[in-house]
Amino acid sequence: MRLILLANRRLWIVFVAMIGVVAVGCTAGSVSFTEPMSETLQVQGPVALVFKYPENVPVRYAFRFSMSTTGAERSNEVSRGVIHIINEGAFGDEFNRLRIRRQETERKRVEKTRVGETIDSSIRDIYPQLSPNIIRQDPADPRFTFPVDFYGRFAVRNETPFHFLFYDSLAHFLPAMSRKDAAVGEEWSAYVPVILGFKYMSNEFAIKASHKIEQVVQLSNGHKAARIVFTMAGRFDTGEDPYATRFTDAFRSGQHVVNTVQGSGAALFDMDLGLVIWKSLSFRVTEERSYEKVTKLSENTDKKVTQNVWQTDKSVYDVKESWRYVAPDEAVPVSG
Repeated sequence: MRLILLANRRLWIVFVAMIGVVAVGCTAGSVSFTEPMSETLQVQGPVALVFKYPENVPVRYAFRFSMSTTGAERSNEVSRGVIHIINEGAFGDEFNRLRIRRQETERKRVEKTRVGETIDSSIRDIYPQLSPNIIRQDPADPRFTFPVDFYGRFAVRNETPFHFLFYDSLAHFLPAMSRKDAAVGEEWSAYVPVILGFKYMSNEFAIKASHKIEQVVQLSNGHKAARIVFTMAGRFDTGEDPYATRFTDAFRSGQHVVNTVQGSGAALFDMDLGLVIWKSLSFRVTEERSYEKVTKLSENTDKKVTQNVWQTDKSVYDVKESWRYVAPDEAVPVSG
C-alpha cells in the first residue's frame, strides 16, 4: 500500500502552483494585477450577485500564476497567459455549460534535485481538470464543458461527486456567490469537494470557502461592483474522523496521510456586467505522508537487530494567482 501512495506523489505534484517562497533559480515580479480604481458607495439593503456569462461569446482574463514547492520536492514555476471562457448554453434549469481554456504565453519551471537543476520553458494550453469524468475526455470534444450555476458554483452530481484539484482549479472555483441577496458585511459559505491531484485511498474531502461583501463600489465606467473577500480551509487526515473510518486498523497502524488547504483572496464583481473583473488569491497546500519503516541497527553472524521507526515525507505547495478581465475590444495580451 505504501508504494501506491509514494508513486502517486509525483502525479499530484504536477498539479499545484506556488508563490516563489524559496529561490531555486526562478523569480517573478508582482503576481497580482492592480485592483481597478473605484469609489465606495453607501448602499442600503442586500444586493444580488448573479453571473451573466453571455452565450457563445468569449469572456477573457489575463492571468498571472506563481507556484513554489518546498520539502520533499523543490521547484518554482511562473506563468502568464489568458483564460478563455465560453458559455455554450444551458445545462438543465440552473446551470450553464462553460468551456474553459487556459492559454499560456509565458512559462518557466525550475526544478532542483540532488543531482542538479532542470528548466522547462515550454508553453502549454491547459483545459482545467475539475471533475473525475472530465479527466477522461478529449479537450476537442464539444462535451468538454463544466456545468456552473448562476452563482459561480461548479456542479457536483452523482457521476462527478468530487473535483480534481489541479493547477489553478481554486482560481476557477472562487469566489462562489451567495444564492440569495447579500448585504455588506454579510457572510456566506461554499463547499468545494475535492481530491488532491490523483484519486488514491479515498482522499476526498471538502474545502470550505467563507465569503463576505467588504464594500460596494462604483467603478470608473459607472458600473457598480461588490468587493468580496474570502478565506478557504480544508483538512484530510487518515487518523481523524470523519475520514479515519474509511481506513482499516492495519492501514492506520503503518501509514498516516494528512492533506491541508488554507488560503485567502479578494475579488471585484461587476454587478452590471455580471462578471468578476479582478481577483487575487493565494493558498498553501501541505501534503504529509508518514509510514513505518524497518531500520537496521546492527548485524552479526547470529541475527539482525532492527527497529521500526516512522518516516515522514512532507511537501508544501504555495500558490499565488491573479486574474484581470480583458474587455472585448481589448487586444489579447501576448504576455502577463
